[in-house]
Amino acid sequence: PLDGRRVWYRYHHLFRDLLVNELNMSEAQPLDELHRRAARWHLENGFVAAAIHHAAAAGDFEETVELIAAHWLTYVNRGELQTVQAWIRDLPDRLARTDPRIGLAWAWMLLLLGRPSEVEAAVTAAERGVARGPMRDGSSSVESNAATIRTSANLLLGDVGQATRTAALAAELEPDHAGPWRPLVTNARGMAAYWSGASGDAMTAFQESISTTGLPANRVYALGYLATISAEDADHAEAQRLAEAALRLAGEHDLVEHWVTIMAHYATGETARSRGDLDAARSATEHGLGIARRGGLRLDTVYGLLALKRIATMTGERIQARDLLARAERQLAVCPDPGILRDRVERE
Repeated sequence: PLDGRRVWYRYHHLFRDLLVNELNMSEAQPLDELHRRAARWHLENGFVAAAIHHAAAAGDFEETVELIAAHWLTYVNRGELQTVQAWIRDLPDRLARTDPRIGLAWAWMLLLLGRPSEVEAAVTAAERGVARGPMRDGSSSVESNAATIRTSANLLLGDVGQATRTAALAAELEPDHAGPWRPLVTNARGMAAYWSGASGDAMTAFQESISTTGLPANRVYALGYLATISAEDADHAEAQRLAEAALRLAGEHDLVEHWVTIMAHYATGETARSRGDLDAARSATEHGLGIARRGGLRLDTVYGLLALKRIATMTGERIQARDLLARAERQLAVCPDPGILRDRVERE
């Protein structure tokens, strides 16, 4: 028994094998019908992953696609990338390659797996497909979903100009401020605005993001950017408040090492630097930079290197400061359009 209510039990795996063997030899209902029944039961009781497994095992791939289209984003935001990968990988090619909802889900997976250079090809392939049903992930259309992921991919690759254009298109295609996809769009637009130097527009977008009841990861990201903007405006008390709120929310949702926390760590570092606590400033900034580098975020990496360079300069570590600046310049060189960072590196 796994609980005290006599509901859940665990059986020895050999007993399971025995039962499956007996089933295969019996004259009972066909196995696919039993899988259909299992899929219905699991879905009705909130066990989505098991429902998808049984629907696929029953050969009900159309139903499997609908379930994946409805639930992939929830699982991705919980960090269960391998689960979603397995769902998509087990689909027949005729569905995985032709339904744009699955194609876009795969493109998001590529983005989150640190393969942004492959996203454009995946999105283009998805756009050639024909959706067999509604989007179901909260986006209003294939076009708005595609514009949003292109914005995120462009920012990861360091192409601020292209990201600004796709972010504007995403906002145009998702005008409903109460829509479930809107926080992803406003965050994308806010990031594009921030890195292009339009901090006022960025604040407006991020404030809309945190005013919604969207996913925690979106709120953490928006709070971190707002904290960074406040720190750059020398409003260190507000920066600290926002950064602490972001990191607290991240801790509540198992996001402490997620790349949505990077800017909150940088803002924490900047507020510590402003009060002369250079050890704390270096620790927070290095934490953010480590996450940025692991995630392949080019712009965020340059930002962190410049912040560490300023700390090294303040502590008199001139050789380290020069090394950090050289590393920032090398990272900047691979960005097609680094936005405000080009001038910041030159000023250093």
